[in-house]
Amino acid sequence: MLPQYTKVPALRVPTQVPRPNAVPLPSSTPALSPGEQNWILDENNPLRRMGLHFGLLFTFIAFTKFHELLSILLHVNTYLLYMVGIPAYLCLFLSGGIQRTWKWPQSRYWVGVGFWLLAGSATSMWVVNSLEIVGTYFRTELAVLFMIAGFVVTWEECRRLMNCIAWAAVVGLLAGRIFNASLNGRLEMTDGSMADPNDYAALLIAVLPFLLLVAMRSTRMPLVRVVALLGVLVGLYTILSTGSRGGMVAVLVGIAYGLWRLKPAQKIMGIVALVAVGSILLMFLPTSTRMRLATIFADKSQATTLDQVNAIESSEARQYLLKRSISATFEHPLFGVGVQQFENYEGITARKQGLQGNWHETHNSFTQISSEGGIPAFLFFMAGFVSTVRLMSRTYRKVRGMPATPRNIEIRQTCLVVMIALLSFATCSFFLSMAYRFYLPAFTGIAIVLARVVEHELTQSAPSPLQPVSWTAPRFARIGTK
Repeated sequence: MLPQYTKVPALRVPTQVPRPNAVPLPSSTPALSPGEQNWILDENNPLRRMGLHFGLLFTFIAFTKFHELLSILLHVNTYLLYMVGIPAYLCLFLSGGIQRTWKWPQSRYWVGVGFWLLAGSATSMWVVNSLEIVGTYFRTELAVLFMIAGFVVTWEECRRLMNCIAWAAVVGLLAGRIFNASLNGRLEMTDGSMADPNDYAALLIAVLPFLLLVAMRSTRMPLVRVVALLGVLVGLYTILSTGSRGGMVAVLVGIAYGLWRLKPAQKIMGIVALVAVGSILLMFLPTSTRMRLATIFADKSQATTLDQVNAIESSEARQYLLKRSISATFEHPLFGVGVQQFENYEGITARKQGLQGNWHETHNSFTQISSEGGIPAFLFFMAGFVSTVRLMSRTYRKVRGMPATPRNIEIRQTCLVVMIALLSFATCSFFLSMAYRFYLPAFTGIAIVLARVVEHELTQSAPSPLQPVSWTAPRFARIGTK
């Protein structure tokens, strides 16, 4: 008799029941990738966690110049930066912080700036002075980049970093009141590297957006947010009080970028608020300061007071220095005239030509690095800056595509604020000689941290590519007959 086949219902076997000679099923929890394993190792590294405290303190000191403030107050050098820096350096080396930072090309560009300046110091007009500046660049200025990118790993630690810089803004505002001095009606510090009103304005421009971030966070207490917003308004008034025209332009650039990122309805509200707040702030400024700020759009023929004449002459002198620094760049294209030597070069060259000479710095960070370090140093400098802007832009686009959870919204706000601070300070540095300062490398460190955090958040939120597979028995079973 021929065998008969009967259709029977499909038999589903639970995946949890072991079967003989069955193909092993993939686990619902896939193995960790090498990147995730490294992340967990870095996050739980005890030396990194310990070094994080020293790194944040080092960053706070750098953004506030707290060691200088203590020296002014106590009339003695406390060596605070060394006391914090030495254990921070040790933890950085031993916990792999150098490697975590070095893998990003943005950090390598700033290191390239330092080494090219070091090589060019041999041809400097004053070798010893140039070597001292380069040594400071490696020891304290560039170190901030590694303190940030080498220690900060998780989003919670990134929040601590943002809070640290926000507190630096508070200290900066208080220092401007405690160590207040006046130069022809302009607010300035009594002593230290921030004694120049323009340098003090640049410091506030770099840190004030982080205080705005505190006011934007919905997780903060309402009172804290209001106080932070008042601090931002006081900071804007303080920047204008310095009489820094470059600082005013930098503030406008930062505001314009922030408005550009808002929705149309928010843009209208922001412009109305900006006009109202700006009018009030300008109304409380001293008359001499308002007239100085207005000279950015005037020439000498329109000046009505001696202060205005001096301000316009200052602008003309800076235009002259800009041209001379560009000329020095092409006259010494390889290594420049030497770190911090443009002032001497310009004065001596002018004397040889029968002129008095200006004997001032370039008042432009970009031509400062090109004239004093050569075109290769300028290319490293621009690569570090441009790559940082591009990294922040990519990170901001990624986080905008993430689900609108409270955590993601906070990360998005942080990226926006960092971009505002970066572009504002870059604008301000176009009018100041700050090429060897820590600010731009520090922003690179912040950009690296945010990019790393966002990439990790995207990895954690992505669904697993491996799904559990169920096994189904054949739809037909053979029933034989004797």
